[in-house]
Amino acid sequence: MPIALIAHGGAGNWRPGSESDAIEGLREAVSRGRSVLRAGGAAMEAVCATVVVLEDNPNFNAGTGAVLNFDGFCELDASVMESGESRVGAVAALQRVKNPILVARKVMEETDHVMLAGDGAQRFARVMGFTDHDPVTPARRADWAEKRSHLEEVLGRHSLKMRRFLKDHPEYAGGTVGAVAVDSGGVLAAATSTGGVTLKLVGRVGD
Repeated sequence: MPIALIAHGGAGNWRPGSESDAIEGLREAVSRGRSVLRAGGAAMEAVCATVVVLEDNPNFNAGTGAVLNFDGFCELDASVMESGESRVGAVAALQRVKNPILVARKVMEETDHVMLAGDGAQRFARVMGFTDHDPVTPARRADWAEKRSHLEEVLGRHSLKMRRFLKDHPEYAGGTVGAVAVDSGGVLAAATSTGGVTLKLVGRVGD
């Protein structure tokens, strides 16, 4: 069966001047995933390899370089799905992990659960051998400080209703990276990863 792979870098707003770097990063990610498929690898391996490249690239809202929540730290969501045995795994509000997509895959492969969130996801990641990693970049920290100041000026310090504000200010929106692949055996797999929305409340889960 013919192999295929599609990837996306997210539909959120891009920082000025970052578009060309993001396109190049997306090409690199697709190349990594396609090399897995061309070598006879599984669709799941291909989509995870693709998303890892995107998580490691600070131009994307996933992994290192993801947007920060209201309190100024990253909470990361990721998920994987595979046709074959109809398997799925996900993590939500995961902190201080370099590649949440790989933790989501471990949830699918090593547990009989579908999703782990927050502290439970964090503890599971450590048990699985994922080391501590701070995904916050200087650029995201500066962006967070500027936008939080603006948000407080507009809404007031204690307002929790951000939907209208986000509609009027799309530059606060995030984006989700992902990949879908079909391998030579006809198995379909998909993977997504995101930091969510800038200034989201702590514990908010996206996608």
